[in-house]
Amino acid sequence: MLNMFITVITDCQDDNAFGRQTTRLSQYFQYPITTVGVKNDLEAAGNLIDILDASEGSEGTVLVNVAPRHKEAKRWENGTPFGYFYYKNTLVISSIDGLTLSLVKKFSLVESINLMDIPTVLENEISLLGGLNFYPRLKDVPDNEVALITGSSGLWEKRFLEIVVQGGSAANILKIKSGQAIDIKNNFC
Repeated sequence: MLNMFITVITDCQDDNAFGRQTTRLSQYFQYPITTVGVKNDLEAAGNLIDILDASEGSEGTVLVNVAPRHKEAKRWENGTPFGYFYYKNTLVISSIDGLTLSLVKKFSLVESINLMDIPTVLENEISLLGGLNFYPRLKDVPDNEVALITGSSGLWEKRFLEIVVQGGSAANILKIKSGQAIDIKNNFC
């Protein structure tokens, strides 16, 4: 009988994002994974408290992946950082920006949070030429700019190239949809 739980609280709530996140986590943990979709960091804060209350601090992991990626969030070198702490026997790994951990603080559940230094670990810059500017991370794309990024989807080190609009929808702005052929003119060497 399984005695550990894994819960993902995320603002990436489409079926693809849920599937990708649960599949990735299931490779690390051989336990069932529950997902909770939220619209913003305040909803994430409330759901985190609900999950910690429901689990009663038992053995498990809660991953909270909710963070703005535009406007004020651009102050972070590599997007909003993650941190972790334990509440009793529950490991919580969470983005730390905005209100996500506000109720953890308000209820004095922990004395400190360990900040992870992901930029040091993931120094991997790429430079491309073409009709759209390329940025390695979504966080680097200027507000309202249409650009190419290395996406979070893919297999191992082979990530899909994504067309994005920082703070908006590339599909809506460019009037494109899944499966549509796109020709990007380039001058790659």
